[in-house]
Amino acid sequence: MAVTGIGGASALTLQSISDMRSQLDDLQRQLGSGQKTTTYAGLGLDAGLTVGLRTQLNAVAGYQSTITQVGVRLDLMQTALSQFSAVSQQSKSTIVQSQYRLAGGTQTQDQKNTANMLDSLVGMLNTAADGRYLFSGRAVDQEPVASTDQILNGSGVQAGLKQVIDERKQADLGSSGLGRLVVGSPSPTSVSLDADASPFGFKLLGVTTAIAGATASPPSGSPASMSVDLGPTNPNPGDTIKFSFTLPDGSQQDLTLTATNASPPAAHQFTIGLTSTDTATNLQAALTQSLGTLANTQLVAASAVQAGLSPASTSVHSDRSPSGGEASSRLAGGSSAWIIASSAGSLAACSG
Repeated sequence: MAVTGIGGASALTLQSISDMRSQLDDLQRQLGSGQKTTTYAGLGLDAGLTVGLRTQLNAVAGYQSTITQVGVRLDLMQTALSQFSAVSQQSKSTIVQSQYRLAGGTQTQDQKNTANMLDSLVGMLNTAADGRYLFSGRAVDQEPVASTDQILNGSGVQAGLKQVIDERKQADLGSSGLGRLVVGSPSPTSVSLDADASPFGFKLLGVTTAIAGATASPPSGSPASMSVDLGPTNPNPGDTIKFSFTLPDGSQQDLTLTATNASPPAAHQFTIGLTSTDTATNLQAALTQSLGTLANTQLVAASAVQAGLSPASTSVHSDRSPSGGEASSRLAGGSSAWIIASSAGSLAACSG
């Protein structure tokens, strides 16, 4: 039996069936994989659009990842700052309510607690996430704040806050320990206070008295000087003289001396003598003693606050310390130390 070849019509039919089989296989692949084609060539004219969309999709995914990372960092920063504020407020309350009782050494328990709070504040500002320090700006690989020990005690040639406070204290007290004031007697019945021209120590604010016949002269001249003249008549017991000063941190302080017949007089009193000249001598001695006490208490405290809060106080090169050395230094840890001292309300000074 003879076998005949496939004719043209039959060949076309077979080719059509083969094409349909290929299309069916491709549709099944698309249905199973969710992809129209496995190559960009299979997209035809849509290949360029697909490449562009894929690039944009990758960019959007990158933005979303960055937004998520930044969001986590901002949450951590907000948490750290909230804790920073809470600890700062707690430290201020602790300082105000302190009983100033020593706790086994030269520090009170409140001072020890504030030192721990300062360490906590430093740790908060040195918060890190994903190998980055959150408060370091662009220098993400560097701690933004020096350690508590460096801030307080210094490092190498850089002075710590304790040294800066001590240098400021020396500058404010002056060599006499009276806050750079000189107690004088321009006449037998008068007592004067003379300030120096430096920016440190007490600054004269005023003097008032209700003593009959006495004359109070307010600050005048440069450097400033003020005085009180008792005149020819003695004051009566209970009569007062009030001296007013400005402290280094800008606050004001009054010193009131009261006339008394007692000898020796109590604190902040002066003995009435036989004559106004004798009384003026007693007033001068009482003023010197009371001024020394005020200088070593209120003035020293205000000096420490100013040293801890003002970056300018790190350099007191315009003054010579009592020892004759140059009272100047740069705070270890740079500006970060001032952030700590300011925000914590001079915690560092309290921990000294």
